[in-house]
Amino acid sequence: MKKSTIDKIVNINPRYVFILVALAVILPMVFEVKMPTITSPPVEALYKEMESLPPDSRIILSLDYDPATEPELHPMAEALLRHAFRKGIRVFGMTLNLQGQNLGVEVFARISQEFGIPDDGSRYVWAGFRIGPVLLQIGEDMIEVFQTDFQGRDLRSLPMMKGVRNLDEFELCISLSGTNVGYNWINLPGTRYGKKIALGVTGVLVANFYPFLQSGQLVGMLPALKGAAEYEHLIDYHTGRGKRGMGFSVGLSLCCLSSVLIILGNIFYFMQRAKEKQIEQ
Repeated sequence: MKKSTIDKIVNINPRYVFILVALAVILPMVFEVKMPTITSPPVEALYKEMESLPPDSRIILSLDYDPATEPELHPMAEALLRHAFRKGIRVFGMTLNLQGQNLGVEVFARISQEFGIPDDGSRYVWAGFRIGPVLLQIGEDMIEVFQTDFQGRDLRSLPMMKGVRNLDEFELCISLSGTNVGYNWINLPGTRYGKKIALGVTGVLVANFYPFLQSGQLVGMLPALKGAAEYEHLIDYHTGRGKRGMGFSVGLSLCCLSSVLIILGNIFYFMQRAKEKQIEQ
């Protein structure tokens, strides 16, 4: 008796599905998967904003995240630092998340070494974490809030901090976070002190901040790992973690396809059972 299409699908050996899932996970880890990169307006806007800054401008880069969201946000920090150091922009690094301190130490040290920038406080400062209403306080007196950098050096003694009193001496503030701390950056440094604000956020938060792009309260945004990959593309850095991570999306897509096959298999199974019951009746 000739089998119907439904019968053939129901009787597919499940091992084939398991093999497909295994290949989807393993192949992107073994072979580099290059995906075409199409940049989005929020990422392009932040890139253009950074490009418009003259050498020796100062920006704040706040790594407001912890190890749990590091895979999405750390590639953004790497790309932004590369762009800033390449342009000769001076970077004040800080964090509103206690667990972000060591992440900042690592990324600032590594990227600055790649560019041959000495840790003498002339091109960047990593100030680390401070407790309290920091975003309100730095609008009035940044030196009083931080006093020293992460290594304990007096901020007044560091070359890039000479003449700095508060946010007035910074052209742009960028916060990278997996929480709603971005609202605080928009409301205080942005609205209260009139600074340009940009955000990098995890995937679950992207939709929350799009209205602030439309209202002009954000000058740009990096949406999740895709945003990091797009920024890497714009600065011609093609071996970054963002682009590599997006290569794994191929495997994820195949895994999703496998899930669809499993769901369809169950649907067809129940359809077959219903058909068999009709025949028995």
